[in-house]
Amino acid sequence: MDYVFHRLKPKEIVTSGDVVWGVFDMQATYEPKGKAVERRSLAFEMAIRWRLKDGKIIEHQGFFDTASLLIQQNPSPA
Repeated sequence: MDYVFHRLKPKEIVTSGDVVWGVFDMQATYEPKGKAVERRSLAFEMAIRWRLKDGKIIEHQGFFDTASLLIQQNPSPA
């Protein structure tokens, strides 16, 4: 609920049977609701896996580098 996604740019899409994988460049904003933390712009890669049946998505999984995302949303003080 604290993330607003602004851009999902495909880098690579591959298929094998009824499974589709995509790698995307993502841009989002971290907007923590009810927390005394400022908004932060985020950029990261995301992999998405879909499984299809009869031309419809029946499964969806998303994967991203959690450590990179956390570093960007909560940078250490300099």
